[in-house]
Amino acid sequence: MKKAYLIATMVLLLLLCQTAQAAVSLTYSGGGDADRYQSATIDSDNDGQINFVMETNIWNIVSANGTVTMTWDNGLTVDISLTNIVQEDPSGWVHAYPELWYGAKAWNTLGPALDGPISLPTQLGSMNDFTTTLTYNVTRTDAHYNFPLETWLTRDTSRGETTVGSDEIEIMIWLDYNGMQGAGSQVGSLTTGGRTYNIWRSDAVGNGGWEYFAFQPTSPTRSGTVTINWAPFIQAAQSYSNRANWENLYFTAVEVGTEFGTPDYLQTSIRWTVSPLTFGTTSNPMLGGGTTTTSATTTTSATTSTTTTSGGGGCDCGTCDWYGTNVPMCCESCSGWGWYDGGCRRSCVCPSSCEGGCVGSQCGGTTTTTTTTSATTSTTTTAATTSTTTTAATTSTTTTAATTTTTAAAGCTCDSGCNGTSRSVPFTQNGSGTYCWQVSGSMNYINSWNMNKLEINDVDYTNVWSNSFPAQIGGVWYIYYDGSRPWSHFEAN
Repeated sequence: MKKAYLIATMVLLLLLCQTAQAAVSLTYSGGGDADRYQSATIDSDNDGQINFVMETNIWNIVSANGTVTMTWDNGLTVDISLTNIVQEDPSGWVHAYPELWYGAKAWNTLGPALDGPISLPTQLGSMNDFTTTLTYNVTRTDAHYNFPLETWLTRDTSRGETTVGSDEIEIMIWLDYNGMQGAGSQVGSLTTGGRTYNIWRSDAVGNGGWEYFAFQPTSPTRSGTVTINWAPFIQAAQSYSNRANWENLYFTAVEVGTEFGTPDYLQTSIRWTVSPLTFGTTSNPMLGGGTTTTSATTTTSATTSTTTTSGGGGCDCGTCDWYGTNVPMCCESCSGWGWYDGGCRRSCVCPSSCEGGCVGSQCGGTTTTTTTTSATTSTTTTAATTSTTTTAATTSTTTTAATTTTTAAAGCTCDSGCNGTSRSVPFTQNGSGTYCWQVSGSMNYINSWNMNKLEINDVDYTNVWSNSFPAQIGGVWYIYYDGSRPWSHFEAN
């Protein structure tokens, strides 16, 4: 009996050893490149194949006090506690991205991690939709951060790139965040899997100038179990993209991690855990088929419309003092803060002496004609909408763009009075100051961040994106701007 018991115990221990990998830890402690770029492979089922790769990925920190600890023990725990952070790029909005990933990440030659049901990299045109399921918990959040899934869409399968190219694409699906928003500007929204996401896009990010999309949930959650179908996000991004031939792009990897930091927030305390990622297959094409449906309607009545035509550039772009560096602000640079976009990460700022705003990549030289009409004009735009059905559930994807409505309002309140300076849309204001503007014509949307106050006709729009405004008063909107930071930002388009 004792012998049989011992044999059974040994068999059980052997089975346990075959199905669970011993704990693996990485610790960054403020050192150089060898410390910043640590990694480990994870064979979670002990079959000799790589399931995941984990990386410290401290790509924008030269030195810091404290540690970033990553521990795999049948799931990943990340504990970040840093002070006195010195950034490689002092104006960068992201310090690092400690992460876990599956697939063949383009930026290095680690792994690949392919012990799973999804073969990566695979071209989108020959790929079916798949699901990613994870359980996560963000428990300490004294930080500006996001917690996303992400992937990179590349033109080939080469790896170890120093940058991603201008015809390639980054897609992030945020699950939780605090004090951050997507790079560029908001272009629409997506509702899928019971969540609504605002879609942020930047046309040129990083040294390579790749296209960037971030899906930012309107209701972030600190913890939970989520299943993401990738096709609705891929198809929504494609509908807003100006890059061609998406069918030839390779889906390279599934990554999960946390970006953290701002140019002036040089300390971080955050802790999160995530379960092993699991994947499910479907028979639905990743790029789908889809139909064309109405996605945006702008209705105006008895309004003034303004048509602007280009007459050639007349002035140089303005400049801004960003952390002691006088940087040109060109008209075609990105709108929004962006991380690693170059320059001041802002839209064009034209000198007040150069009337007319942006024309191409220069300022001024516009010819403006104004026409008043009392007719009612209805403008309808369309976008591809795809309904995706999986074996487990039905995912309905709706892509929406800006919608402008007009409602009744009375009275004018700028905190500094109602004699505002006239401004023409589009325009952007950055930095500290207090202004009252009169804006006529039409606006598709406004956006602001790091503001003390932003009001339109006494209605609060502080630090939000919106495409719905109160009625004009006497044919104009009164916009009140109160910002006290170098990175305070407002844009009207």
